[in-house]
Amino acid sequence: MRLRPPSVALAASKVQRSWRAHASRQILAYLRGMIEFRETAGDASQLLRCINPREAQLMADASLSSHVRFRLGGASFPPSIYYKVFTHGAITDVGAFAPRDYTAARKQPWPGSRSSTPRPDSATDHRKQQTVADKRAGWYSRVENNGWRLVSDRLLASFDEVTARTAAAVVDWAHVKLERRGARSKRQRQRKMRWLQAMYKEGRAGTFDCEPLAGLSGSGGGSDEELDALLSWTGSLDYDAYRESWLSLATSTAHPQQSQSEPPS
Repeated sequence: MRLRPPSVALAASKVQRSWRAHASRQILAYLRGMIEFRETAGDASQLLRCINPREAQLMADASLSSHVRFRLGGASFPPSIYYKVFTHGAITDVGAFAPRDYTAARKQPWPGSRSSTPRPDSATDHRKQQTVADKRAGWYSRVENNGWRLVSDRLLASFDEVTARTAAAVVDWAHVKLERRGARSKRQRQRKMRWLQAMYKEGRAGTFDCEPLAGLSGSGGGSDEELDALLSWTGSLDYDAYRESWLSLATSTAHPQQSQSEPPS
């Protein structure tokens, strides 16, 4: 049986798809090369001099221990280049250790609250029904206003969705340092679990012809050799090395005072 030659339209569509794919890969490689080149650029103030001269003057202060991180993002292709400034130095923030709203009017205590006379039942029930959110109403709420900003060659860049969304993020800030450390450790454990689950799901999808994470117990989960190989592969995953590599990717050289600082979570 002799095969029919492909039509001209089909051949042209294949050539167009191949060329578009090649062009997209070249654009992505070019953008990745741009942000990776900045890893060896050195001081953060030198990087910001061409992007944001006003903040470059602030970053020249060695006590801030700052660095700049670049990432690719956006809702369309080709992606845009975003940057974010991180500081590791001591920054005075009164709201961090004094979160209450001291300017609000203080309510007068109930009669007899300072004596041995018991309070009315209605007042006692009201205090029991107050939640933590009610007790912390009006407290200091941190808004970083330091999201991922678009690198643009125009003086007045247009509205960017990623910049607006990341800058308006509200941080659940605890004024106790031990609570902040515990919350940061919890977030890191949750990220590690999500990363391991994603890697495990990807490994099962590429190894077995079945639904990912389905049939972990019982029949229909592949042979014992395949399961042993998959478990061995997942056991060799190093999340800490991956996280360190990701945080150092497309990041300016750290200041000498920052060498002992912990990377941001």
